[in-house]
Amino acid sequence: MRAEVFVGDLVRAVRDLDADAATTAAIGSLLGLSPAGSAGEPTPASEPLARTLAGSLPPAGPTTRAEDRPRAAPRPAQTVPQRPEPSLGPVPSVASRVRSVGVASPPPGAATARLSSVDPLPRAEPDETGHFAEPEPLLTPTWAATLLAEALGVLVPWGPHDIDGMIALAAAARPLSELRRLRRTLGYGVQLLIDTGPGMTPFAQDCAVLRHKVAGLVGGRGMQVLRFTGSPLRGAGTGPRPWGAYHPPLFPTPVLLVTDLGIAPAGSHSGRAGVREWLTFARALRRERCRPVALVPYPAAQIPPALRTSLNVVEWDRATTVRSVRRVLG
Repeated sequence: MRAEVFVGDLVRAVRDLDADAATTAAIGSLLGLSPAGSAGEPTPASEPLARTLAGSLPPAGPTTRAEDRPRAAPRPAQTVPQRPEPSLGPVPSVASRVRSVGVASPPPGAATARLSSVDPLPRAEPDETGHFAEPEPLLTPTWAATLLAEALGVLVPWGPHDIDGMIALAAAARPLSELRRLRRTLGYGVQLLIDTGPGMTPFAQDCAVLRHKVAGLVGGRGMQVLRFTGSPLRGAGTGPRPWGAYHPPLFPTPVLLVTDLGIAPAGSHSGRAGVREWLTFARALRRERCRPVALVPYPAAQIPPALRTSLNVVEWDRATTVRSVRRVLG
């Protein structure tokens, strides 16, 4: 039922029912337009209303069916007054709701006193930067520097002639290829190739830590850092892409390759390099007599054997030791 009832509603009901005075009074009582009374007997207050409505109705005559009655001309549209929205009043605050359920509210001024007893944080200066804890390194910090020096060191003749070595070679009927002792040196620097593909994203911060550690070994001027995606054969550079063509370093500078060699989980990326592409890269380094060392953050058992031998794969893991690096390099 609608929210409000108008006299027009009573007129339409009386007209459709062809009601007499008693019925009209009863209908008005039901619609709330006349004082309450019995449904069959009109009250004195309802009689004037019934007479008024009866005078506005057509004269009584023989009962006719609704479809036989002449249709009345359409009445002009009646403007229905808009009902004002009810005012809900102010919304009760949280404190009043808490009090309504019987929970004691804090005394006035308690929050202000509590805040005034807390020391404010120091103001940050514009030149200050945040300090974040570095992730646990993938190489054991105790021998990480020794391990990297073993992997990147180049064997060069050093010191006096190795008489004992020459005697051993002559006794074995082998040619004397070098007459002096060999020692490892980092004086030739290193070319550091960092894979920035999606497969190496979880190790981005580890690569940054490794870069600083290598720079501490060979010096900033002796290190060339290049980034690539997929494989260096697709381009490598220092700035934003597109990168230029890759060029191996001069002999005998070693190449440290930090990559997943395309064995990251299958959902990592679709532009990974295959085994054939990596073997082509290894042959390009061999032509320039450059020794590669691949530092891979995955078990070596997951890498194809052809790549393990051609790229000297070293596991980037805490279980890696100097002895295991020497065993890889031969």
